[in-house]
Amino acid sequence: EEEKEVTVESETEVDEQDYLEDIISQKFYIETEDLDLSEEIMAAVEMVNIGDYDNGIKELSSQLFSVDSDTKKTVQELLNASYYNYALELAGEGDLEESIRVFSRISNYKDSTEKKEVLSYVYGNRLLEEGNYVQAISYLKTAEGYLNGAERLNLAKEKYILEHADNYDDRAAAYSQELYNEGYKGSQELEDIIYAHSLSV
Repeated sequence: EEEKEVTVESETEVDEQDYLEDIISQKFYIETEDLDLSEEIMAAVEMVNIGDYDNGIKELSSQLFSVDSDTKKTVQELLNASYYNYALELAGEGDLEESIRVFSRISNYKDSTEKKEVLSYVYGNRLLEEGNYVQAISYLKTAEGYLNGAERLNLAKEKYILEHADNYDDRAAAYSQELYNEGYKGSQELEDIIYAHSLSV
């Protein structure tokens, strides 16, 4: 059992190191040369290209309400590209929480859904190792289908239950029931812990 746990931790550490080192290189220059766009939109994209994401994205967002339907599709695509590059830069700088939040604003653009899943896995595992189990669970739920995300999610629930063994709460009871329903190894023992404390309160 100990050997299995070490393998999980090593796999997580290697994934984080390799992924974050590579992700910043995936940013790209947003081309507008062949597009028939207003000066305001062109200027907003240039802001994004030079790294002024807040002002560039703010201006592009405002333009969505003042253009015709065809141009609106183009602006939305430019906005997605801007969010995508911004999220990559944030991840490269180590701000995974904000990067995930920005990726959440993108719909059906490149591999944004996959990147959000991977970053949620990396960040969720980081929170798990720090003992921040509730937040870890929220991120690992997004990454449940990636690598051993489901296993790490259940581990975070188990650790939360054990941490609150002497301080019964509804969240621990809910996590225990979820693990029991999934047939998680040791879930009966966790259920017994919760039951014992329910009798003492």
